[in-house]
Amino acid sequence: MTLRAFSLSLILHAVMLALLVFSFDFQKEELVIRPQDVMKAVSVDSRQVEQEINRLREIEQKKEAADRQRERELQAKLKELERKARAAEEQRTTEEKRLAELAEKKEKQRKESEAEEKRVAELKKQKEDLEKKKKAEEDERKKQADEQKAKEAAQAKQDLTLIDLHSARIRAAIAQQFNTVGLPHGLSCVLFIRMVPGGEVVAARIEQSSGNDVFDRRAEAAVFRASPLPVPDDQRVFEKMREIRLRFAPD
Repeated sequence: MTLRAFSLSLILHAVMLALLVFSFDFQKEELVIRPQDVMKAVSVDSRQVEQEINRLREIEQKKEAADRQRERELQAKLKELERKARAAEEQRTTEEKRLAELAEKKEKQRKESEAEEKRVAELKKQKEDLEKKKKAEEDERKKQADEQKAKEAAQAKQDLTLIDLHSARIRAAIAQQFNTVGLPHGLSCVLFIRMVPGGEVVAARIEQSSGNDVFDRRAEAAVFRASPLPVPDDQRVFEKMREIRLRFAPD
C-alpha cells in the first residue's frame, strides 16, 4: 500500500468515525449537524493524519536509509570478499607457480646431478682404462726391455766368446812373428793394438812392459809383421775390438 492510498484511507475512516458519533448523539436528541463542525472535525483529523503520514514517512525514510546502509554494507562486504577471493586466487596462482618453478628447479638439479655422476663415472672409467693401458704398455715395455737385455746379454756373451777366440788367434799370429832367440823364458807384456776393418794394424805400443826392452821391441815389431790380424767378419763385433789390449807371452 502506498503512502497516498494510506492517507486517503485514514481520511475516510476519520469521516466515518465522525458520522457515527453524530448518529449516536442524534438518537438521544435531535441531531443538528452543522457544516462548520464537520469541517472542524475533518480539519482536526487531517492534522492527525498529516502527523501520522509524516511519522510514517519518517519511519519509511529511516527504513529506506537503513536499507541503503545495509545495501552499502553488503556491497562493501561483497567487494571485500571479492578482493579476498582475488587475493586468494592470486596467492594460489603464485604458490602454484612457485611450486612449479621449484619442481622444475629440482628436476633440473636432478638431471644435472645425474649428468655429473655420469660424467664422473665416465672420467673414472677413462682413468681406469688409461691406467690399465699404461700398465699394459709398461708391462710390455718391461717385457721387451727384459727380452732385449736377455738378448743383449746373450749377444754380449756370444760376442765375448767370439772376441776371445779372435784375441787368441791374434796372439798366435803375433807369436808366429815374434823372435825368441836370446830371450829368457817366462816374459810377457801387455800390448795396445788399434786396427781398421780387415785387421790392418795402424798402431801398436807397450802398455805394460815385460821389463826387458828387447822383448818389448820385438813384441811391437811382431804385431806389425802379423798385420793384418785375424778379426771377425761381423763389423759390429769388430767395432768392439778395434782397439784391444792383450797380454802377450810367446812361451
